[in-house]
Amino acid sequence: MTERTPLLDSTLVTVLCYARKGWPVFPVHTENGDGCSCGKADCDRAGKHPWTVHGLLDASTDETQIRAWSQKHPGCNWAFTPGPRSGVFVMDIDPGGEQALAEWEKEHGSDWLETLRATTPRGDHFFFQYPENLEAKGLEIVNSTKEIAPEIDIRGKGGYAILAPSRRRDQSYRWLGQGSDTPILAAPDWLLAKVTRPIPAPKNVVTGTAISTDATIPAGERNSTLASLAGSMRRRGMSPEAIESGLQTENAIRCEPPLSTEEVSRIVASVSRYEPETDDPWPDAVPVSYSPVEPFDLNCLPESLRPIVADVSERMQVPLDFPAAVSLVTLAGTVNRRALVCPKQSDHTWELPLNLWGALVAPPGYLKTPLVDAVTAPLTVIEKGWREENKIEQTRFELRSAQAKIEQEIWGRTYKQARERGVVCDAVRPELETPPAQKRLLISEATSEKLHELMIENPQGLLMVRDELCSFVSVLDKAGRETDRGFYLQSWSGNGAFSVDRIGRGSLHVPHVCLSLFGNVQPTRLQRYMSDSLTDANNDGLFQRIQILVCPDLSPDWTLVDRLPSANALATAQRIFSHLAGLPCEPSPVRLHFHPHAQLHFNTWWGDLEREIRNPSGLPVALVTHLAKYRGLYPKLAALFELADRVACGECLTAGQALEISLDHARQAASVCRYLRSHAARIYNGLASTDMTAAQVLCGKLQRSQLTNPFTTRNLYRKCWAGMNTPASARRVLELLATFGWVRSIPSEENVDGRPAELWAINPKVVTQ
Repeated sequence: MTERTPLLDSTLVTVLCYARKGWPVFPVHTENGDGCSCGKADCDRAGKHPWTVHGLLDASTDETQIRAWSQKHPGCNWAFTPGPRSGVFVMDIDPGGEQALAEWEKEHGSDWLETLRATTPRGDHFFFQYPENLEAKGLEIVNSTKEIAPEIDIRGKGGYAILAPSRRRDQSYRWLGQGSDTPILAAPDWLLAKVTRPIPAPKNVVTGTAISTDATIPAGERNSTLASLAGSMRRRGMSPEAIESGLQTENAIRCEPPLSTEEVSRIVASVSRYEPETDDPWPDAVPVSYSPVEPFDLNCLPESLRPIVADVSERMQVPLDFPAAVSLVTLAGTVNRRALVCPKQSDHTWELPLNLWGALVAPPGYLKTPLVDAVTAPLTVIEKGWREENKIEQTRFELRSAQAKIEQEIWGRTYKQARERGVVCDAVRPELETPPAQKRLLISEATSEKLHELMIENPQGLLMVRDELCSFVSVLDKAGRETDRGFYLQSWSGNGAFSVDRIGRGSLHVPHVCLSLFGNVQPTRLQRYMSDSLTDANNDGLFQRIQILVCPDLSPDWTLVDRLPSANALATAQRIFSHLAGLPCEPSPVRLHFHPHAQLHFNTWWGDLEREIRNPSGLPVALVTHLAKYRGLYPKLAALFELADRVACGECLTAGQALEISLDHARQAASVCRYLRSHAARIYNGLASTDMTAAQVLCGKLQRSQLTNPFTTRNLYRKCWAGMNTPASARRVLELLATFGWVRSIPSEENVDGRPAELWAINPKVVTQ
């Protein structure tokens, strides 16, 4: 199959060229007939502010990310971040700045103006080289406005600049002269003297005092402390960019060990959703929520799976995340050992079956079980056909078995008579046939012993669907279930054999234990499980093997959709699953490897993953273990996408066939991994956080007026509520709630044990009774 190269519009081609230069880029809103594409009628930065959650902090040179942005925000404007990372800074000349420019040209000549230059709807951008080793000299070039001359801005570290061919006010950003290939010149010394400034010594972002290197923030208090600092800065009116800069500094100097840069960015993004304080002393409190997650983008899926995912999502009014996750594991459970993928180009000793484990995390009432039934319906149809075939085979077997028994009786009499006459009997004793095995795809409730038998009959593997996954996993945690737990751990790898020996029950040997697993999880049960199990030093990573783990934001909106399922979507899914389920795994499965371009993409992605998990920078241990499993997740997803689209296009696959994974499907797999990572971070950083859990519990108690208003920290921890029963834990929870506007620290003249009491006021808007 030939490589499928996507058609790129000219803007995307241009932006990819910027990325290859090393310029980190990100999408920006556009102007339309109603103002700005952000939808705000009073937007004062129409066509100039970022689409992404973290703004310029999301800027990237990764082509997969850039393509995903382009698909998600078609026709968007684009910007990049000047500074040391890109190696350039920009001088922005607005109307009125020409006078200073002319004076400089008269004084210093015009050679320095021959650098890369772009015209903008308001003026010009001049691009200069960001001096190497500038920060080693204690200097930096930062974003500044009209500091060096009237109407002349500098776009440096901490800022961004819009790039051609973006548009504003019906005008385009355009390169002048030789275009973007024009050399970028070094800034003359006199200009550098104007735009550089000493790097300030790090200070506490709240108090403004110098940071003490002894004032460390220990593990367990980092998230809540940084969230409190960020909330204080936001209430004082600081921009997200300023909060990010200050919080990253505090994290690097005070946290022991520091949180990852991404985790700090998520804290900033969460706090920045709230408006700075106004004259209203009590703004509306907002729900205490976990870190943001990426919404699911249908373009991450192969084209053949998109119709059924979109159809189920619309009919059942559930997020796309739910049917997408189910479809991925259902596809994997259909294939299992029928196909293997080789992640490496030359070393084919590492082969992976295509099984996956997944789960939906959502409270009751979100139709989790019905949508699982809807997506797995094609497998039910396949199994129904197999049962009908098995009935026919069973009837034939019984007839042949009866005939064989008669032949055995005849042989027995003949053999006896021959022995009595002293004659050697040459006839071979007829053997009874083995009963025909019932082919299976789906199972729900089965003991481990029964699973052993089913896997002997179905060496290609099975798909287990459980309604409440946490209860199932918790059972395996109990003493005496070590063998069962080992069996499931082996079934996740999909390659190894497993033997069970029982007195009185004989021995069972499964040559290849392979299982795909999917289930539903309620957040409260998951929270209890993670608190009890993931902190266990002996945790073997069973839960972390659930890689397709989604916990999306759930919309309160609902629309009645009353129609039949899409016939085309069901027919496409049925054709794909039926063809793949018909592939034999013996004597040789289908084997997939990456196309050279896709191999390069995977190797680059794999290197980034290894660097992150080998230098976790404060990530929870359980999350690092979870991310380590992504080594196999990417190639499995890419292989599954390749198989699905090939079948949908009418290709007939055969046992032992060798296939290449295209670059398109490799990129889609990387996009799904990035999406899943944000959900894993929410679960392991949020649901596993005792401070966040306690804060949510305290919200309910404040609503029900279970604390006087105002109250002290001591009043809280003496209640002995879980997660808030010590002075330190109570203080952390209150500081976390303050960032969400539920409480506020107020001055107090009361003393406790000779010290000023920590007094807290409750937002009257949250009290419901």
